[in-house]
Amino acid sequence: MDGGHQRGDDAVLGRALEDHDAEFDSFEEVDAVARSLRRVALQYLSVVFAIILAVPLLSLLSPWWWLKRFWGGMTLNFFTVAVGLHLGMILVAVLYTRMANRSEDEMLGRPEDMDGWIDV
Repeated sequence: MDGGHQRGDDAVLGRALEDHDAEFDSFEEVDAVARSLRRVALQYLSVVFAIILAVPLLSLLSPWWWLKRFWGGMTLNFFTVAVGLHLGMILVAVLYTRMANRSEDEMLGRPEDMDGWIDV
């Protein structure tokens, strides 16, 4: 009994796929995109680490960095941690997201599927 039910489901699925002329990405294509995005993500991660490590390194190596007041009594060090790091992380996130979306669209997407979608 289960065999008949399964064959019926397969027939419905087959008709649905034929009706929509569905295209599927192969495992190799998806794997290539994943490897590419992983490589780029590691590059962006190194930029994030450099940004984060710059603050303590500047604090250790440059006394003017944490002694000099520059705006509203804040030091450059405090301002960088309070504002600069957050803006830097947002910038890196936006840049990576745009690059990843574009890369995935180029490798997997089809232009006719993208009607109505806006790249962030």
